[in-house]
Amino acid sequence: MTVNDVLSGALPLWYAAELIDLLPNGCMYKREIGGRWAWTDDQQLMVAMHHQQAIANWQGSVDGSKNRNQPKPAEPPRGRYEVEIQTDAIYDRVKRHEEAVARRAQRQHDETTTEQ
Repeated sequence: MTVNDVLSGALPLWYAAELIDLLPNGCMYKREIGGRWAWTDDQQLMVAMHHQQAIANWQGSVDGSKNRNQPKPAEPPRGRYEVEIQTDAIYDRVKRHEEAVARRAQRQHDETTTEQ
């Protein structure tokens, strides 16, 4: 079974989706997608245990008695495409900033040359 089987119609798309769904948590495909499925089952268990321990410690603290600053569970990893979109947005902001700095420097240079 190959991708060509799905694209050619030899393998129904729903069947390919079912096979993908059967992939184990933490496999490369699910890490690419991100979310809680990017963690293996044992990693999910460790994250849950860590969060429960943090909750237990919080409950015995001053913050817990006043019901404030409750610990938040760990965020699952983001997918590759989500990271790429965020990275592209950062690069765009840096580029706009560099262009603004260059325009300001050019304006200052023009002002000093006209004064002389």
